[in-house]
Amino acid sequence: MGPGEYLVINEDDFNPTMGADPNDFSFSSAHGDDLWLLSADIGGRPTLFVEHVDFAATANGESLGRWPTFDDAFYPMRETTFGAPNAGPRIGPVVISEIMYNPPVPDTGFLDDSLEFIEIYNPTERPIDLTEWQMGRGVDFAFSPGETLPPYQPLVLIPFNPSDPLNQDLLNTFRTVYEIDETVNLYGPWLGKLDNGGETVELWRPDELAFPLQTDPVFMRESHPGEARKGFFEDEEDTAHDRSDY
Repeated sequence: MGPGEYLVINEDDFNPTMGADPNDFSFSSAHGDDLWLLSADIGGRPTLFVEHVDFAATANGESLGRWPTFDDAFYPMRETTFGAPNAGPRIGPVVISEIMYNPPVPDTGFLDDSLEFIEIYNPTERPIDLTEWQMGRGVDFAFSPGETLPPYQPLVLIPFNPSDPLNQDLLNTFRTVYEIDETVNLYGPWLGKLDNGGETVELWRPDELAFPLQTDPVFMRESHPGEARKGFFEDEEDTAHDRSDY
């Protein structure tokens, strides 16, 4: 390879017999996988470790690429670009837009943990069906079948059930503290608690099965620049971390 050149290797190169040869291999888009790059001598014996890459479950037909430089993380690309610079990341269809993990302490006697929230946002022109979408890692939440997120609209996940009459005082406090009315859609409860010391939350969406014989559920992490897929945050009291790049 010359300076600035790309080398494209496809499955015909590393899996020509579709697994009949014990040296063949393939990648798991349903569960994620990893890849090692090593240099070798003229006899094919490994001589030097170059790089190791891990990736999570990935949507069918979607490639992952580094962005914006070759030193940065991998994100789902807008399109494949064989032998050329990466096209840039796919944004959406939903992003984690704001996280409140260390809320102010109210003077009502309620635990401040009940004022935590995660906001997600639909930056596209079409409604998004959230059936089988899930929030995971730091806290766990599964959206109900048939739930949709309208175009250019947010929804807010909270630690308690806003529909439970026993939580009415808690709901009123939440809306008062953040000065929001009933037009802001609140969903809960989630399981767990956001760590004030910092952690990772992930938004997962389902994908179609790649093969008829594959029976495992397939979930991909939503992945965008600025840790939108993960929503990583570090300790900062009474501050909501938001994103403005959508």
